[in-house]
Amino acid sequence: SPVLKITPMGTYKYIPLCVFTYLCASYPLKQGGLVADQNVIWSTMGSIAGFFGVDAPVFYHTLGASLLVWLLTFHSRRGRQILGSGSLLYIGKISFALYLTHIPILYTLTSALYLWLKGGKQWENSAGMLAFGMSVPVLFLVAAAFEKYVDQPSIRKSSAIGRGILGIEPRRTTSFSQREGV
Repeated sequence: SPVLKITPMGTYKYIPLCVFTYLCASYPLKQGGLVADQNVIWSTMGSIAGFFGVDAPVFYHTLGASLLVWLLTFHSRRGRQILGSGSLLYIGKISFALYLTHIPILYTLTSALYLWLKGGKQWENSAGMLAFGMSVPVLFLVAAAFEKYVDQPSIRKSSAIGRGILGIEPRRTTSFSQREGV
């Protein structure tokens, strides 16, 4: 079977995409004190976003970040290795549990730590950063426990119900690194 080889000439086709990614990611709120509409490129990009009724900076920053991840993931072996690393895959595994548990922890533990640190005069200026930094390990521990003891058993139970009642087999998925051979 033929092997796909990327030649130096073949890499040039990604230059326009890289330039567009850069333009999107650097879309200004203001440029040098001037409104973005005073520049032809930014004005055109702003008009396109306005046509669809979206906030231009948010839209283009999101698009630029997405394109950057896409370029790193599909067109860079090193990018695939980084994004397929065990620690990032684990964060992806617990991300739903982290999403569900972070607000209660931030509203309780982090707030309590902030008030406690704010009371001590030596930590007065950095109480918020310290409180958040001290809460991050707790966030990950609670999310890992939630994923293991709540999320996974719920998935297994719903799969069993689906098989028993509806005769549906759950879809098997593989991790990014297993698919790509990273």
